[in-house]
Amino acid sequence: MPAGSYTVTVTDDIGRTAQTAVTIPDESGPTLNIASLNDVSCNGGADGSIGVATVNGNAPFSYLWSNGTTAAVNPILSAGTYTVTVTDNFGCTSTLQATVAEPAAIQLAFNNTTSTCGNANGTSTVTPAGGTAPYSYLWSSGASTAMASSIAAGVHTVTVTDADGCSVSESTIITLLIPVLAARDLILTSVAQEDLMEPPP
Repeated sequence: MPAGSYTVTVTDDIGRTAQTAVTIPDESGPTLNIASLNDVSCNGGADGSIGVATVNGNAPFSYLWSNGTTAAVNPILSAGTYTVTVTDNFGCTSTLQATVAEPAAIQLAFNNTTSTCGNANGTSTVTPAGGTAPYSYLWSSGASTAMASSIAAGVHTVTVTDADGCSVSESTIITLLIPVLAARDLILTSVAQEDLMEPPP
């Protein structure tokens, strides 16, 4: 006989009757469905969540997730696969597995031109990959485009933010190009100074 509520009628040998309600419990155990699934917003984050809905079985239900959470909704999750076991009032169990995903990490590639003669005439162009386009840019020089121009030799940092608000900061080095004649003069000057410092034979 399937689970459910039934009315039982009993009749004795002289025709008198009595009725009572009988409930046959559902001992097949709970059935689980994914009620909500939110992926991580940014690579490496922990704002994902999974919620399960329980049908069939006999309430109340207890929950145990693979990360120790004991509620129907498992919040503050990083990317990964999680398992929940639900136990009903009769000890019948059911297990469900779900995976929280995350977007690809934002990676930056730089294309630089050198600064010459000590001037602020170098450039750096950053090309992002991963995350979600479009991107916004903020350089330590104050530039807010993919290319920072008119920058001097040294270390320059850019923060790239994608459409989901995920950001990454990296630094690049603008080198100083010394003209060939100037480099030769420096070498000759250094050699001459060494000659002057040597004691006479």
